Amino acid sequence: MGLRLRIVVATGIIASLSMLLLTPFVGWLAGLAALPSGVLAALLALFASRWILAPVEEVREEFVRLAGGPVGTSGRGLAGLRRAVRALADSRLALRDEAAAKQRRWEAVVERLPVGVVILDAHGRVELANRAAGDLLGTLGQGGTLVQTVRQHELVELAREALRGEQPQPIVVELTAPKRFVHAIARPAQPGDVPVVLLLQDVTELRRAETVRRDFIANVSHELRTPVASLKALTETLLDGALDDPTVSRSFLSRIEVEVDRLNQMVEELFELTRIESGELAMRLEPVAPETLCHAVAERLAGQATRAGLTLEVDAPIGLPAVAADPQRVEQALVNLVHNAIKFTPPGGTVTVGVDPMVIESTPTTPAFVRFWVRDTGVGIAPEELGRVFERFYKANRSRANTGAGLGLAIAKHTVQAHGGRIWATSEVNVGSEFSFTLPVAAVGSAPSREHSSG
Repeated sequence: MGLRLRIVVATGIIASLSMLLLTPFVGWLAGLAALPSGVLAALLALFASRWILAPVEEVREEFVRLAGGPVGTSGRGLAGLRRAVRALADSRLALRDEAAAKQRRWEAVVERLPVGVVILDAHGRVELANRAAGDLLGTLGQGGTLVQTVRQHELVELAREALRGEQPQPIVVELTAPKRFVHAIARPAQPGDVPVVLLLQDVTELRRAETVRRDFIANVSHELRTPVASLKALTETLLDGALDDPTVSRSFLSRIEVEVDRLNQMVEELFELTRIESGELAMRLEPVAPETLCHAVAERLAGQATRAGLTLEVDAPIGLPAVAADPQRVEQALVNLVHNAIKFTPPGGTVTVGVDPMVIESTPTTPAFVRFWVRDTGVGIAPEELGRVFERFYKANRSRANTGAGLGLAIAKHTVQAHGGRIWATSEVNVGSEFSFTLPVAAVGSAPSREHSSG
């Protein structure tokens, strides 16, 4: 009975409190109900405007501002809020699409740069590598670290210095297979920030040009030093008393004449080479039968080949298309090639000068070029020197450095190029060499000249 009494008492207390709390609201609601309907509607509208629509309007205006439009647009109320939200979403999507388009354009520009570009994050992982970088360093997988994909520790250390916030000096790294030289620079994308940008430039050709320049200076100095030293020694000997001996003086004067002729020939060849390179020496093109050039060269050098104990042969069929050539210049280029072959072929060997048509894919039935070639059974040229034999003063066989100035092949090269052809060489050490060059076929209907004086 005691429990039951306690429940009844508690229930009564709760009911009393409920009535006490709700009585004012009931009275207030009863008062509102007693108001005229127009006044009640006005009060409700004021309540909605003050406590519901005003916050909605503030939110709408904020959405409109975020969307980038005028605050007064999109209407008011919940409908205006809905349109403002939609406009904001559209604006965000447009900004995202614009950013994506800019990113694609930027990546396309970087991809087409002739310089290698590698972007690293703060941990040294590759975020982006363009095609040029891949050509230089091999495949650079995105997400992998530089140390995992690059074998050159110099590049890794360069990138690490930049990641530490330093300003490392540019370096030149030598790559292998194939051998290349790469100039590398590592810098943060912005000073003091990451990621790091690694720029790679292939400077192999620049290095090669620098080597050619150094060798040219060294070779021309050597070529001039030898005859000048001989002239000085001969003149000093004559001044010391040999001039009084007619026999000795005549011998010395003959040797002086030889050295002067050698210097004069070198100067003339250099002058001619410079004129050809600069385009000052105009080529007088005319249709010429290829076989006449080969036979003219063989006739000029037959005596020299005989004295060297060699067989000089001609392999030039009649009836090939005429070439557009300056006969004198092309013949001199062939003379240089044959003369070079005679110098480097031991006694008992054979030198052959020939010509054949060269067919290209675009016109398989009509040759566009004719190939001239000179083949010997001489000492050959090492593979590492084969690409430099057409440089001025370059001599592949140092053991025979005194045989000529080393300008004949350079003159032949530039003469062929001035005719619109190309020249190349193949060789095998102790087997022989073959030098070839092409000349374009003369225009259809041109009558070839089959009589040519070798001058």
